[in-house]
Amino acid sequence: MDSTDEKILLTTITMIGQEGIEGITVRGIASRADVNVASINYHFKSKDNLIAESLIYFIELLRESMKILKDDTLNPQERMEALIKDYMNLNSRFPGIVRAIFIEMSSGRDTDLTRRIIPLMKENISLMIDFMSRATGTKDRELAMMSVMDRMSSILMPIIMDRLFRKMFSLDLNDPSTLQKYTDLVIGKGGDKWKK
Repeated sequence: MDSTDEKILLTTITMIGQEGIEGITVRGIASRADVNVASINYHFKSKDNLIAESLIYFIELLRESMKILKDDTLNPQERMEALIKDYMNLNSRFPGIVRAIFIEMSSGRDTDLTRRIIPLMKENISLMIDFMSRATGTKDRELAMMSVMDRMSSILMPIIMDRLFRKMFSLDLNDPSTLQKYTDLVIGKGGDKWKK
């Protein structure tokens, strides 16, 4: 990927997070990315394709975070802690993008975008399920799935509901000490017995 493509994708991700998918325009993206509209059309062909490629690019960033789950130099709790912190850091880097993705995914529309994103998300979830099975030693796949659902809910809910949660709880998960306390709580949740 060339630097212009990446600059356009990162600008689009940021704008989707701030304005929602429906609120962005190619002209607005071009202006913020400091490129011309023709460049966007040349590289991405259409606004819909640019949005799809941007969301896929973001999910690829999430997939990169998942690699920590395979790092055998860390114990399972340390891996989960690193994953949670990486997810939270991505959200602080691109505020609102996770919310925008979930709004799109929960719309119920069968679009090219949802058809492209769902398999990537399922792949990430499958990696987490396999990790939880190994990390806790459970042979019960359903229990491992529930444990992943529990962790994902704990990670994603504050991200999706960020503005409301800040008002309701007066907590800032972008603050390192607050994030550490929250991460410790999430890791200890669910009664899982972590293998050493």
